[in-house]
Amino acid sequence: MLRKIISSWQWVGRINNGLAVLATLGRKTDVLDYQWLQKLHTCGLLSAFFRPEDQVCVLRSYIRQPDTLIKNASTHVQRMQKVLIQMNLHLHKVISDVTGLTLLLLLPLFLIHIRRNL
Repeated sequence: MLRKIISSWQWVGRINNGLAVLATLGRKTDVLDYQWLQKLHTCGLLSAFFRPEDQVCVLRSYIRQPDTLIKNASTHVQRMQKVLIQMNLHLHKVISDVTGLTLLLLLPLFLIHIRRNL
């Protein structure tokens, strides 16, 4: 995101590896980090990262989108399982797929039962 903003300014800049700052001795501050990077840059020891074209970045985001959706879905399934266990509903021992049709049919029945007992 930051790279896109900087490149839209038509400003010539380089994105370098921040691990080069690890070589500073003593207590680290932003000023010392900046001075160390400036010294490395003047000596020509910083190598720039590869930045692909904008069309390639768009294509990469399209390719990575399904992976992101799957990771987010698995996180939500784990949250559902945790909430069910906290409600003392150990359905994961009986139902193999917590996101399946069986659980979707059972959950409203559980909620009606809980509301009646309140």
